[in-house]
Amino acid sequence: MIAELAKALGWPVAAVVIVVVLQRPIARLLGSLRNLKYGKLKLEFRRRLEKAKKEAAALPAPSEPSAPPRADETPLVQRHLLAQADFRGAILLAWQRVEEQLVELAESVGVKRGWPLKPTDELARYLQYTETITDEIASLLGDLQHLRNDLLHNPTFVPTQAQAEEYVALAERVVRFLRERTPRKAG
Repeated sequence: MIAELAKALGWPVAAVVIVVVLQRPIARLLGSLRNLKYGKLKLEFRRRLEKAKKEAAALPAPSEPSAPPRADETPLVQRHLLAQADFRGAILLAWQRVEEQLVELAESVGVKRGWPLKPTDELARYLQYTETITDEIASLLGDLQHLRNDLLHNPTFVPTQAQAEEYVALAERVVRFLRERTPRKAG
């Protein structure tokens, strides 16, 4: 009976011992993977966020705001969502602000608003082509959009508070950059 018990518990005990002994190497390996899918699990969000942070760090520092932000775009709503642990909501709202500012900038340089609305990546490419935005901002916009899409199309993925805060900060920086390039409307 003891032999049967030892035989039955052999593999589970060995697996636990292996995981405990190799915990750090396994964690390093998982952290270095570019993309791992298990069902809907993706480990690419953190990598893209790091890439976006590096791109943002290379940008010139934003100037002081020339006009106060509109009431509907204050970061207070995002901070409230972060405080309420709605990290997905904070990221989605931050992206919405980026999109709205991108559309406003595109309209200011002659892109006509129409239906269907132009996709964000198409607007960014046009603004990049016309040198309204830099290649770095266009790349950062692409990264933020991919991160938002990963989040939107992966409903089981919940970012950490730190990831949400980093995304919101990057989005706010892009909004300021786009706003600086958007001519003010008279009136």
